[in-house]
Amino acid sequence: MTLGAIAARTERITLGTWISAPATYQPWRLALAASSLDQLSNGRVMLGVGLGLGSDFGQFGDEASPGDRARRYDEALEVIQLLWSGEPVTFLGEFFRLEGVTLPVVPRQERDDAEYRSLAHEVGATWLLTSYRMDLDELRKGPPT
Repeated sequence: MTLGAIAARTERITLGTWISAPATYQPWRLALAASSLDQLSNGRVMLGVGLGLGSDFGQFGDEASPGDRARRYDEALEVIQLLWSGEPVTFLGEFFRLEGVTLPVVPRQERDDAEYRSLAHEVGATWLLTSYRMDLDELRKGPPT
């Protein structure tokens, strides 16, 4: 809600979520929220994602193992990427299931998620922002010190 208000009152600043843990959400909700904000802001959204801490899961009764969390994270990102295509999505995964779902709103920005997702695994997804305005070579250098 706050980012929506900021988007409505500004024209140039990039809006970001800091780090969201997609594995703790239903991916369609995160995809729709980010898409709606990206449309409202005229393509100025940066969705930051990370695996999440064990406490992000455990404090609400989800005692997922680190391996389960990692697989759930990867699957959630795959679902989000598919939903952002604007095409009907059928996905039957280990954690998430969708049948013929299409988001009513897709992001304004064009994205090449495959290269960013690959890089996230290469350099450590806990700090990587899936910013589609950041240069891949800069991301490969690692987090700022």
